[in-house]
Amino acid sequence: MKFRDLFSKKSKSDPSEGSKAESFSKAPLGTYVLHEGEGKIVADAIFVHGLCGHALDTWSKGPICWPRDFLKNDITNARIITWGYDSSVANASNDIAMLRGDTHRPIIFVGHSLGGLVIKEVGCQFSFCAWNYMLDIQRILTDDKALIKSAAYQSHVRHLSLGSIYHHTKGVIFLGTHHRGSDKTDLANIIASVAKFFLRQPNKRLIRALSRDSDVLKNQREQFTTITRETPIICIREELPTAIGMIVPEHSASMDGFHVRKDSIPVNHMDMTKFLSPHDIGYRRISAHIVTLLETSKDHEE
Repeated sequence: MKFRDLFSKKSKSDPSEGSKAESFSKAPLGTYVLHEGEGKIVADAIFVHGLCGHALDTWSKGPICWPRDFLKNDITNARIITWGYDSSVANASNDIAMLRGDTHRPIIFVGHSLGGLVIKEVGCQFSFCAWNYMLDIQRILTDDKALIKSAAYQSHVRHLSLGSIYHHTKGVIFLGTHHRGSDKTDLANIIASVAKFFLRQPNKRLIRALSRDSDVLKNQREQFTTITRETPIICIREELPTAIGMIVPEHSASMDGFHVRKDSIPVNHMDMTKFLSPHDIGYRRISAHIVTLLETSKDHEE
């Protein structure tokens, strides 16, 4: 089973969840631009929420949405984007590709909780497309059959678009993302714990699969580690427990890799994406990492 299959629209929701879901405001799905940037745009920063999260509310405290209200002042010449997903993670790659068009700007991804695993899955998809892009070219150049050549060209166009995103991903920041665990039920327990803070139940199919199928995350972890060997990775963990305990423990909040840095902020799992002031220590640490990644990416592009 693949990670993205756990979000398949074919799975039916629990009937008891209907009344709870109705109390939620409609969340933006797909890509949503929070700040267009000023002057010459040099990069895109894309934010991905976690389980039961919201493309705007996850990054907001009261009326303050910090990527829109604070971060735009620290990265004025970058476009700031949030991506909302419901059930089909597979749509993420197409959403991002359509928004970017033919631009070759660097990308920085920021993911909270399960959103970090979604970023990993999307990264693996982009890497797959980058590899198949080369195979498409070979088929176009060597195959004499017009139908096969035409199909290869259509595939080539899609793989070129998506593969380009992989090549231009210049950094990933994980906020409270579960990367590993000694017990294969760890992530299922995390999902169940996070869901207690919301008015709806989590995807039960997701919990069941992650409880019994540790290979889903193991395979994703190994592939992502390989494809990001040249990519800076920042793993930021929560320092404080919630009312029901620590959601993502320290040993789970970091991943193996070639350019991995670790950090932490003195908040719990639910508050690590919510800031009321640009002087908040959590905001200062996260934004500093984003600024550093963007500056580094610009140096590499020049």
